[in-house]
Order: sequence, then C-alpha cells, then structure tokens
Amino acid sequence: MRHKILILPLIFLLFSGCTSKKAVEPVLNNINFSAVITYNDAEFECYVEILDGNFTSTVVKPETIKDFTLRFNSDGVTAEYLGITYIPETHSMPSTAAVQILYDIINDVSKQGLTAYCKEENCAINRYINDYAYSFEFSPSGLPISLNIDDLDLEIKFNNVTVL
Repeated sequence: MRHKILILPLIFLLFSGCTSKKAVEPVLNNINFSAVITYNDAEFECYVEILDGNFTSTVVKPETIKDFTLRFNSDGVTAEYLGITYIPETHSMPSTAAVQILYDIINDVSKQGLTAYCKEENCAINRYINDYAYSFEFSPSGLPISLNIDDLDLEIKFNNVTVL
C-alpha cells in the first residue's frame, strides 16, 4: 500500500504542467512604453501609446527629429511635426519604415488573437509578416519585451511598459 501512495505523486508530476508549454495572451492594447529601435546602423527612441486600438508614436531621440509623431488608426496614418500635419493619400507609410513595421506586427498579433508560448523565462510569437520572419518576445505577464526581424537588421526593445 505504501508503494502505491508514493507512485501516485510521481505519476502526477510526470503528467502535470512540468513538460507542457505555458501560453500567454500578449497585452498590446491600453499600454504605453518606450521603444528603443535599432534599424541597420541607426538608433532612435520613441514613446508609444496604444489606446483603444489607436497607435501613437512620438520620437524622443535623436534630437533632430524629436517630437515627430505618427498616429495610426482605422482611418489610416497621420504624421505631425513642428505644427504641420500630413495625411498620406495611401493612408500608410512605406512598409519598411520601422514604426510602420511595429504597428503592422502589433495589429497582426492583436487581430489574429495570437498567443505567446513560453520557454524558460520568457514567451514568444514567431511568425511572418510582409515576407519577413519576426520574433516577438513577451514577459510571462504578456507585456512586450523585444521584437526582432533579422532579415531587416531591426531590433526593438520595449522599456517602461505600463498598462493604462
């Protein structure tokens, strides 16, 4: 009888969550963060806010384009700088613009209802968008950590992520 009691916990451990992957739903709405973007040899930083599906990115660094703002919503994109507002006719930016890529990936992950799967301490979504493979890393709580597209030499680190 004693052996049976010891075997039951062992069987439970073998078939419990120890061997399964944890799934996390990414938090990509009603948040803000600082995005440090390294694209080829250039580096810049943006303050990003995603509120009710509206995405706003404002350049913090470098100083030469500080306060340049892009706003994406269901109507398209609007660019603002030095009091001038520009609305492109096509309602989009070039598909290789770093902020456009970030918006497209966040929009894709959100609309598809994708789940990040955890290995070790962080979670990731690995997919393709616009013919580029990307890896989007999240914390176990679902907050974004980093985004990498090796083919474009693009890396984005998310700092000071706050849920609104």
